[in-house]
Amino acid sequence: MVGAIVSAFAMNQKLNHINHEVERVQVESIVSSGKAIYMPGSVCVIKATSDIDQVKMREFAAACIKSHEDWLLINNGNAIYSDAVKEIP
Repeated sequence: MVGAIVSAFAMNQKLNHINHEVERVQVESIVSSGKAIYMPGSVCVIKATSDIDQVKMREFAAACIKSHEDWLLINNGNAIYSDAVKEIP
């Protein structure tokens, strides 16, 4: 009984890891294709042509959100990027 519970827990952990890796690959695919371009501390540009439906647009937005989440983790949210428009008289 305990062995079955441990086995089920281990299987669940492996499935969670696989799901995380699939999400990472999907985000990398969207970003590398240029369909969502994330510029840390600035903007995220999402392809919005007539061939992009609502589902695809959500995937592209999710890729931007994930990229921003990763950037915040890397920088602990302390990185400050200046706004060039304000710096140039």
